[in-house]
Amino acid sequence: MTRIELFNQVLIALGFARRDDPDDGSEEFLILNELYPLVRDEILRRPWSCAVRRMEVHELADPDPLARWKHVYQLPVDPKCLEILELLFEDNEPVDVRYEVEGDKLYVDEPVKAVRYVAQIDVWDMDPHVAHLMMVRLTMRATFPLKGDQRRTMMLREEWEQAFAEANQKEIRVRGPGFTGDKPRSKIMSGTSSKRYHRSS
Repeated sequence: MTRIELFNQVLIALGFARRDDPDDGSEEFLILNELYPLVRDEILRRPWSCAVRRMEVHELADPDPLARWKHVYQLPVDPKCLEILELLFEDNEPVDVRYEVEGDKLYVDEPVKAVRYVAQIDVWDMDPHVAHLMMVRLTMRATFPLKGDQRRTMMLREEWEQAFAEANQKEIRVRGPGFTGDKPRSKIMSGTSSKRYHRSS
């Protein structure tokens, strides 16, 4: 799905006509373009398989002299790291150690080889069930700015819950029988932690 296809699905759901040019200056596209990155990162707070990446990290030659950690690494920037899932060491095995993230830097006392992380992918790289979830969430977020209808926004919250449950079941099939599902998380990136995952209740 392209971004303009996503925007047109939202517009049609809200009773607007389709548009062909995302830069046509219309109020609808201006609002959707503003909401898009916020909704995208919100959707990616749950580690959908299509957004999970592994990448080697490189230690910075001149670590921050004010840091209290022994090693400083550059986190992935293409695609950008939204959240670390695991730190991988020389044997490519994850180890549960304390670390800290500041901006795009990883601070840790143990030498790290790679990270398994949630990448900031766009809608055209999302699996269909995640792209559909993106459309539902963007429609919910755009309803009040475009229609001024708070009641409809509240009704769409129920559609969002159902869409997330369905997407979660599809994700379980994509990941295989060892995956048990998840809930949306309220944080994109942690500060200091000794755990791989950071979930809200």
